Amino acid sequence: MKIEVEYLFERDAINYLSSVYKFKWSKHGRKGLEDRIARYLPESFYNGVRKAKSENEVRQLIKEYLQNNYKVNLKLAKEVSNNLKKTWNLYGKKIEKELEVVFNEKFPFKKLNIYLTTIPISPYKYPDWILVYINLATEKQLNVIKHELNHFMFHHYYSYLEEEIGKDQFQSLKESLTVLTNPEERGYPTELKLREWLKLQKDSLHDIIKEETWKKFLVRK
Repeated sequence: MKIEVEYLFERDAINYLSSVYKFKWSKHGRKGLEDRIARYLPESFYNGVRKAKSENEVRQLIKEYLQNNYKVNLKLAKEVSNNLKKTWNLYGKKIEKELEVVFNEKFPFKKLNIYLTTIPISPYKYPDWILVYINLATEKQLNVIKHELNHFMFHHYYSYLEEEIGKDQFQSLKESLTVLTNPEERGYPTELKLREWLKLQKDSLHDIIKEETWKKFLVRK
């Protein structure tokens, strides 16, 4: 699979709007996310966003903040992009093979668009793109890519489950399955029991999904 890595001002700005202003992503039981994000931002900027009286005011604050840092971010992005693409060329095939072994299915993706973001929140849009935090070490960025590709594989081969079990349960199962490719991650609070159970399973993922024992570990909302 080929990866394209770049920094887009507009994409980064939208991530700020969706993560700093009003957190729109699933929290999976995590608390204090907004406070954790604040640690990566100047206090004056973060307080300005929190006190803003409208979304338009927030958009302007984000635009000004990112414009002030644009040249620095763009220079860093070029360096990060080159390092990440070189590293993917070395380890990408291994990651694809690992995903094929876990899912017992062919790795179907030919290209992945990776956009760098300047806050440590990495959402994705299947099958179009993922965001990766620009200041992570290259090795950790590679782990993020593997984590998100696990999600892409799940969407590709098991999307039918969302209609069967509902969006929230689908998201929980999807996040739990990353334990099979990213065991170094602790996981989210609402998925801890399912992740621990998945670690002990010897059957193929296909058989695990078919057997449906995993359903009793899902946290009902």
